Amino acid sequence: MPVGPARLTPEQRAAIAGQIGDARPATPGLLVAFGKSVRDRHEHEHPKWEDLFCMNLSSYMGERMAPVLRRLLDLEDEVDALKASRPDRLTRTFAPVQALREDEPATDALTVYRATWDVAPLGTYTTEAEARKHAEDHARRDIPAATFDWIVDEEDGIAELVATVDGDENPTGYVVTALEIASKYDPEADE
Repeated sequence: MPVGPARLTPEQRAAIAGQIGDARPATPGLLVAFGKSVRDRHEHEHPKWEDLFCMNLSSYMGERMAPVLRRLLDLEDEVDALKASRPDRLTRTFAPVQALREDEPATDALTVYRATWDVAPLGTYTTEAEARKHAEDHARRDIPAATFDWIVDEEDGIAELVATVDGDENPTGYVVTALEIASKYDPEADE
């Protein structure tokens, strides 16, 4: 089930684009004005007969709706492009939000990778390659002539960076650790 409101189909988007022509996207100022108009319509005292105030606001908003629709179409196109370029990442990113919307637990935990130097954190990344790159770049400042390699402990999965200088291999203190981010608390999980 998608996160957020129902999306327009490609056919509906094409129909709207044809109907609004070359309208430019709405400015933030226009959106703020629309919000104020909606509030004003709800909050004013409605007469029993003809409500000229509401009719005037509706007319104002109707005349300026094309830019709002253009902005909507542009944003939906942008979301589709992002989904097409990074489908796995978007799925992982929105899984916890989707689970909250559906009142169901997310099925997968998110895995991130933390690069550290001894006890100092360097950064946390969504890919192991980027975490390793950060650690290697940091280590290269101190040992520019070294050749680096990663040794992964099969038991805990922690990757340790080792440096080889003049044929001697030594640990550097840089490690990359995979961390699982849970979507909900599990009292039965190992502490």
